[in-house]
Amino acid sequence: MDPFGISLFRRTRDRKYIYLSDGANEKVHILLRDTLQILTSFGDGGRQPGQFYAVHSIATDSQGNIYTD
Repeated sequence: MDPFGISLFRRTRDRKYIYLSDGANEKVHILLRDTLQILTSFGDGGRQPGQFYAVHSIATDSQGNIYTD
């Protein structure tokens, strides 16, 4: 994993997730904040919906939406 960007947590009361953009592997990983265990990953290389080309910036909003650049 080669992290390019990180969104520390979604703005919820429990703040239990970390969203990590992995530009080298063209994925986004969702980790548990307390243990750093990877819960799931999504994405693939490309320029179509659901695909990433060197994803590097990541942000989340209060509704749980994930934004990448």
